[in-house]
Amino acid sequence: MWAKTILMADLNSEELQQWQEKLDELADTIYGGSSLEIAVSAAEQGWTYPPLLATMKGNITKKGAWDDEAPYFADDLALIRLRILDKRGMFQEYLNLAQAEGQFMLFLHMLIKQGQSDKAISEAKQYLVAPQDIHALARTLLDNDEIEKAFQLALHGLTLDESWGKAGLAEWLRDQSVIHQQPNLAQDAAQRALSESVTLENYQALQQISGDTWKTLRAEALEITAQGKSVENIADIYLYEKLYKQAIEVVDQVAWFSNIEKVIEAVKAEYPKWAFRQCQIRAEAIMDAGQANNYRIAADWLRRGRDIMFSSGENEIWETYLYQVMDKHQRKYKLMPMLHELK
Repeated sequence: MWAKTILMADLNSEELQQWQEKLDELADTIYGGSSLEIAVSAAEQGWTYPPLLATMKGNITKKGAWDDEAPYFADDLALIRLRILDKRGMFQEYLNLAQAEGQFMLFLHMLIKQGQSDKAISEAKQYLVAPQDIHALARTLLDNDEIEKAFQLALHGLTLDESWGKAGLAEWLRDQSVIHQQPNLAQDAAQRALSESVTLENYQALQQISGDTWKTLRAEALEITAQGKSVENIADIYLYEKLYKQAIEVVDQVAWFSNIEKVIEAVKAEYPKWAFRQCQIRAEAIMDAGQANNYRIAADWLRRGRDIMFSSGENEIWETYLYQVMDKHQRKYKLMPMLHELK
């Protein structure tokens, strides 16, 4: 804040020297004073520091805006200067300083804002490797009404080797293509979004966008779903499609499924015994471990299982099981009254 205030104030050389001395003294006398080094440098340099002036005029070297090795706070000081240059409308100086100080993304964004989008895109394609950086530039292009260029850059981002950030980029391209009425691009981006991130939201978006072609795309979308990394997300899609057998198979692949209640409720009419068994597993884990404080949770699981059995006409299976449980845990005085309530 000191550095920012000093650089925004347009102080003369005498005033800058006075502040440099004050801040130098503070840095030497207070705890944590070393954090003031950035402000000391701002007061020492102002806007007339020769390497800085040369850099802003376009004389860019490996040393950036410094006459020697850059200090640890060089990036922070550069960002402060760039914000001030932006506010003052000194855009060419901004571009030169950003390039010299290695603020490449800010450099590219400013190129776009200054109508040099082709140069920004060329530089981005040559040097950027992260989809999220491409995503940010595509958004800036769109904000500057460069719609086609934004979409083309986004498509390039989806070809990068780095996978982190591709899902968000594909989802953005899908949604913006819908808004700008490019259905073919929207469908392609929707498929890519599902491939990058198997979620119910991405699956439903592809279904909605594909319209009449969904009948042929559905099988392919389900194949993509089966390759997903999240068991919970895969199960959500299968439940949405009422593919209960497939949902059960997915759940059975893992030792513990976090949202099992949702699956139980969805499949209990068609697969009551499986749903009942899931209730048993969770209740028995508590009862067998003697977790007295959680016996009510166990009883609730058993009640859910009982209701499933009653609804499917399997009363005898429930009654036999309940008496087995009561016999096994008859010495657990805190649990037994809860089991009696389930008769």
